Amino acid sequence: MGSETLSFKNVDWSPLVEANLNIALGDDAELIENEVREGVSQCWFIAGCGYMVTRLETQNNELVLVAGQGRRMIDVLNVMNEVAKANGAIIRFHSKRKGMKRFMKKLNFNVVDE
Repeated sequence: MGSETLSFKNVDWSPLVEANLNIALGDDAELIENEVREGVSQCWFIAGCGYMVTRLETQNNELVLVAGQGRRMIDVLNVMNEVAKANGAIIRFHSKRKGMKRFMKKLNFNVVDE
């Protein structure tokens, strides 16, 4: 990980968030926006990195990575993995990017093919 400490800040949905997640949102932008606005999913700003949307599914003890985009995402995902392991949680990840799927499998994330 880089020398900087990662700082996660919970933020509301906004045009800035949408613009910074535009590629990751794909065709699901409206659905994900509604989930964040309704409190089903949470939106995060990671200083020096970018934005991420997650959802906690307590019935399965799963942290779902809904969308993420920006710099140093590998560092961000490593931190998420450490937190999940410390709490006995599983991370589920949806992606259409083959390289990201390979990386996620190395971290033992539950990768869902789309």
